[in-house]
Order: sequence, then structure tokens, then C-alpha cells
Amino acid sequence: MRSQEFMPKVKLPKGQWVIDISHADKHELADDLIDLVQHAYHTTHQDSFVNSLRQVLPSDWDVLALDGKDLSCCVFYRKPRPGETWRGRKIQGIGHDGHRLSKYRAIQHVAEILDQPGYWIESSHAMRAILKKVEATAVTDVKLLQALFKDPELRMLDSDTYTRILPNGQTITETVFGNPLLKV
Repeated sequence: MRSQEFMPKVKLPKGQWVIDISHADKHELADDLIDLVQHAYHTTHQDSFVNSLRQVLPSDWDVLALDGKDLSCCVFYRKPRPGETWRGRKIQGIGHDGHRLSKYRAIQHVAEILDQPGYWIESSHAMRAILKKVEATAVTDVKLLQALFKDPELRMLDSDTYTRILPNGQTITETVFGNPLLKV
């Protein structure tokens, strides 16, 4: 195996999103992806949930290099796991380098892909407020949400915010944005 300094760098187009980067690119960009996500979530109560290559690899990643060299922001998502009731892609989060334009472009990309059938995100706190501000479509159908999470106990707190209990017993308060599709 060649040392990292001799491996070719991933070529990134200036200011254009690269959609669903390859497995090899995830390996090469893992440290940068981790840094972006850690930066974006460093002030949240749960902190970053992407801290290793092992946590990078299972997700699909869209990346943007505003200067064409260094990653500026990213959006990551996943397909359904066995036993889940939905099809499509669930956005798991974003990453950014802290610059205003990078944050804006990450949120703009999330808002754009949430308009596509099958793309959705479960959000709380700051991300929920941001998505409401950009007028992302919130899911208000309690039956759809109960089916989405296989949780007949899910309860609406208002028109688009609910509580549900996770398998570990933790209660969460969230909002789903986008267009989740149930398996037929």
C-alpha cells in the first residue's frame, strides 16, 4: 500500500455539488468529512455522531468544495435498513467549515433534495428551526409518521412536531421534513 502522501487527491469541481461520492472517495475524504460534521454539530447537546471512518462508510455523501480544493460542506444520508418501513433516503445530517456561505449552501442543498420523492429528514432544535425558516415541507400526517417509525404510540404535539420513544427507551421530540415514501 502506498503512503497517503503519494495517493492522488480527489478531484472536486469548483462550487458544484458532487452527488453520492464513491466508496474510495469516502476513504480518502473521511478525515475532512468528519471535521465538517464535527464543526456543524459541536454546539449541539449530542455533539457529533460521525467520528470515525467506520461511521462515514455506511452513509451516502454529497460534497461541495467552493474553491475546488478543500471541502466546504457536505450532506449525508442513508437508505433503509432491514425491517424499516420506508424507501428512499433519510438525510442524517450536514457538515460545514463554519463559513456563512458553506452553511448556506449545505442548508440550500438539503432543502432542494427534500423536494424529491423519497428524501426526508427527522429534525429537532436548530435544524428544525432552519428548515421551517426556509419553508421546507413538514410532514403533518400522524398515520404516515406512525407507519414510518412503526410506532403507534407516536403523538403529535402540534401540527408537525411529535414525540416518540426510541428502542433504547429515550423519548425524542422531532419533526419530519420532506417526502418520505412507505414501502408498498
